[in-house]
Amino acid sequence: MVRCDDRRVKWNDQSILLSEINEHLDRECEFQDVGNAKFQGRAVRREVAEVNVVLYRQHKETRDDKQVLVSGKAIELRAVFVRLVDKKGYIVGEWMLLTNVPADEADTAKVGKWYYWRWRIENFSSS
Repeated sequence: MVRCDDRRVKWNDQSILLSEINEHLDRECEFQDVGNAKFQGRAVRREVAEVNVVLYRQHKETRDDKQVLVSGKAIELRAVFVRLVDKKGYIVGEWMLLTNVPADEADTAKVGKWYYWRWRIENFSSS
């Protein structure tokens, strides 16, 4: 599992940014409330949504002293979107995650919780 930036993936046979998928899931009310959380000492709700995507991209290799773009093998992954929502309904934190953990081993809520706890540990150690 990795937290990722707004990268381009394939979803429903089209090339699309993860942020566009996130917006689509929000519009379609696909986020599910999965429990309480804390954000900067305040109580918030944790919401998650998920879709299957294909990660594909070219990478650079040096061949004959020249850098060339080479296509790598496409990877099927789960894109998990996690957001923290305050009592007024404002999104105060959100993450886009990519994971290859099978859904039967960890559902969307569990994957989101794993990253939430990692984020809490990182924030605690940097305080």
